[in-house]
Amino acid sequence: MLNRIRPELRIFIFSCATYIVAGFMSTLTSTLMAYFAADTGMTSGMQGIFLSMGGLMTAIVASLPGRVVDRFGTKKTLYLIAVGLLASLLLFSTAHSGIECMIWFSLYSLVTAASVPCSTQALKVYRVEDPSKLLRINLIGNMVAGMVAASFSAALIETMGLTWRQAFLVFAGISAVILLIGFLFMFSLSYDFSGVASATAASAEARHAEKSYRYTDMERNACIALCLLYIGYMGVGIALGNWMPAYLQGKGFTGVEVSLPNTVGKFVQLAAYILLPTVAAKLLRSIKVTPVACALLIVSIFGILVSTNLTVITVARGLLAAIMGFLSMHVQSDCALVSPKKAGGRFSSTVLASANAGGVVAVILMGYLPGVMSKLIMLIIFACLGILGAVLLIRPYQEISKLKANAGD
Repeated sequence: MLNRIRPELRIFIFSCATYIVAGFMSTLTSTLMAYFAADTGMTSGMQGIFLSMGGLMTAIVASLPGRVVDRFGTKKTLYLIAVGLLASLLLFSTAHSGIECMIWFSLYSLVTAASVPCSTQALKVYRVEDPSKLLRINLIGNMVAGMVAASFSAALIETMGLTWRQAFLVFAGISAVILLIGFLFMFSLSYDFSGVASATAASAEARHAEKSYRYTDMERNACIALCLLYIGYMGVGIALGNWMPAYLQGKGFTGVEVSLPNTVGKFVQLAAYILLPTVAAKLLRSIKVTPVACALLIVSIFGILVSTNLTVITVARGLLAAIMGFLSMHVQSDCALVSPKKAGGRFSSTVLASANAGGVVAVILMGYLPGVMSKLIMLIIFACLGILGAVLLIRPYQEISKLKANAGD
């Protein structure tokens, strides 16, 4: 019966299962951090380093997925990712020190960072010309899983009396079932081009041309502006998104109370991802909207860090999620437009590296900076960097748009 399903759909179902499990783990490590940090003796600084692992591992594995798929084949690579995700959940529940937590979260971050490019590569093996359409569904599954974990993880501890370890094991059991279903679709799949990465890689001449390409002044200015924009808004979004549950529990809120703004944030993130491409189509065409969106980040910063009213915090968290969704789509669109084709992926790689850097630095600083005021100032500086980058992007964006429009005519 399963053999009647097209190979690319079976690959997609299995990769979707891994995305769902990744959504559980990423949310659990954020919403339950106050519990396992207290139990394992993690200092605030260690928690900052712990939360920065995702960005660090993304940077480390950026160039590996194509080589891994080429070496081992698509099926084996996706199996490794699935085993790594499940193992990280199970092993994390056995951690008895902050160092152990960081090791197992690093394993999770490593396989998660590889899952998107490996899934893309695997779908290309099976002749899917535009994998992004299927991967969008995977990301929705990831967000829904995060929303479920945000809603119920703290309740398992405070309402049902489970320990944080048992809460992780509950989600590990659910993950095992989900991965087993995905495995059933993949198991009998025999069509696998392990050498596709080499076959589809750019030629040596093309790679040399990309490396030797020199940006024009406008392209260089656009790259700098996008880097500042990414550092700013990603620093704020990742730091607040990851730190908020533990930070609010430190202010006296219970885990169940904190789950409300966290769930609202996940829901708005999901809604923004689904609706923004159509609802905000006109706004996405206006480059001058981006500085305003970055300025609104400051409102969400004050609402989350300063307010002691749960309703205000919840609204601020929803605003942050909406702004992050809008900025992510807008900036991706801007980057695609100003990126010179002759530079290949070098331009976008530089910009994305700045996003990782902004997130990692902001998350670590949130752990080491003492008091609310220092954290508030740090996040406002990041938001101002985003505003500066958005303003600096306007002129090169408009100039490059005109040049491309004229070239099209």
